[in-house]
Amino acid sequence: MRVVLLIGSPKPKSSTSQILGTIITDRLASNHGAEIAIHHAHRALRATRFMEALRADIETADLLLMSFPVYVDSLPYVLTAVLEALYSQPPTHRAAVAAVANCGFPEADHTHVSLGICAQFAYAMDMPWHGGIGIGEGTAVNGAPLENLGPFGARLKQTLHEAADALAARAPIPPEVIDQAARPMMPKRMYTFLGTLGWNKMARDNDARSVMWARPYDS
Repeated sequence: MRVVLLIGSPKPKSSTSQILGTIITDRLASNHGAEIAIHHAHRALRATRFMEALRADIETADLLLMSFPVYVDSLPYVLTAVLEALYSQPPTHRAAVAAVANCGFPEADHTHVSLGICAQFAYAMDMPWHGGIGIGEGTAVNGAPLENLGPFGARLKQTLHEAADALAARAPIPPEVIDQAARPMMPKRMYTFLGTLGWNKMARDNDARSVMWARPYDS
């Protein structure tokens, strides 16, 4: 089995999207013998050689897996632009398509629109859609290994492994796995409390505490 992992985060490294995507591809490689090719949308958009390498790998792939953060309920621009480029010159080989979307909100519902866009891309390309996983509280991962989150991360990692096992069987991700992935990693109140601490720390580090509640456009 050949798998292309297309990372949609514009971050050059250590992105949550890469962490979540590679958990699936590592499982596919270690437990199912899959060959993995990893591509970054921002690189493919920036240089023709990276785009051509992505096209070549998709031509021989059995699965195109996209992993990305949600920006304003949609895909990051770099990923949208790459998908439009692929649509303009469709591959002759029809790999299956699956996706993992993460958002900073506690509710995974905020990923539904972006995953719907991925499904529509697959349909428009006449490529089988094997499902999308939406994950909330993505900020808790923050580009670090899930092991750093203890039992909260362990449950999500197990769920992603179950998704990988289904994809290895060339089957769509089961609905129960999608539902499990959508469950919050930690209680909402804990997540928002930690998020508030994080914002306050950034404000202190950037000498911005005095303007945290500024409303310069109020009349």
